Amino acid sequence: MNRHAYGVSLGLLLVLSVLISACATPGPRSMLSRAKPWSYFGTIPDPFWWSDKVEVGQLHKNAKKYGNGRTVAILDSGFAAYQPDVTPPTRVNPSGVETCSATPTKNIDDINGHGTAMAVIALGDERPDFIVSPGKPGSATGGIAPKANLLPIKVACGVSTADSVTRGLDIAVKPIAVTPTLKKVDVILLALGGWPSDRNSQNETIHAHLSKVVTKNRDILFVVASVWDGTTSMFPTWTAEENVIVVAAMTLKPGTPPIEDYYSDKRGDIWAPGRDVETAFIDYGNPKYSGKYGEYLMQGTSAAAAIVAGCAAAVKLDADTKAMTLKKRLTDKAATNTLPGGEPRLNCLGAVTP
Repeated sequence: MNRHAYGVSLGLLLVLSVLISACATPGPRSMLSRAKPWSYFGTIPDPFWWSDKVEVGQLHKNAKKYGNGRTVAILDSGFAAYQPDVTPPTRVNPSGVETCSATPTKNIDDINGHGTAMAVIALGDERPDFIVSPGKPGSATGGIAPKANLLPIKVACGVSTADSVTRGLDIAVKPIAVTPTLKKVDVILLALGGWPSDRNSQNETIHAHLSKVVTKNRDILFVVASVWDGTTSMFPTWTAEENVIVVAAMTLKPGTPPIEDYYSDKRGDIWAPGRDVETAFIDYGNPKYSGKYGEYLMQGTSAAAAIVAGCAAAVKLDADTKAMTLKKRLTDKAATNTLPGGEPRLNCLGAVTP
């Protein structure tokens, strides 16, 4: 995929924008003032401003941070078979499963595209010049942690249920086969949008189950895309745990220089770019691509959370770094006073230095 191509249809834009906020248990966070809702129309930033904000090039060039030896589990719509942006194939952990079925299967192929797009943002191959040579379709702009491993867990097959997500969570926190030893994942990325409102087979809500999983696995950092604004939709109590980081998205509105602003009024522990984030998207139905993977500019808190998850994998010092320490590094090094309320925005390069 050429980073200078703009072949993105409105239909594709709509596919990943239909993430509906679900009801959540009120949490301990303070009530937050609401910002004016963001509008896509009339605000056109440089389409690749996000990689400058995150300083991906400097992260790889100067800091030499690529996520070596780290594993990110993404609980989403799966991962496209033979996806060319996360190579070699050994980077995709064979423990990946689909949990929509009562008995998990190995059919993780992504026919929605959301999970694949998330994986490419977080872990896509490094492209030093950010330009793909002619005749090499399907390659995206470099991801944040291009040497980290991916554990894809398909929990959404059209929709997600409390059972599919809880099964996926339970698998994600178990030791997985990572050469040369068995170890747990370092980061779990959750960007489900509309959280399941039903109960699982143990009569638990997804939030009750997450509360148990998060507190029992404090060595894992849970990166969660925000669907909460702190006023009309309250944060679940588990999101306040020390090993959970809730990510909101930011965009730019017109100004000289352009002004950083909230995207869709979602809030969280940290903000990251969530507008026109370049990634790869499956497009099996378009004869132009013939089953290849077309360019996609992703919008919203999902894209922002994928950036933070990749950054967490890139800057984690070693296997013994506690998740709470990693969260603190990400939030302490974040740029402040950039958004109207002064909330912190991700500074991935700054987080490299303890």
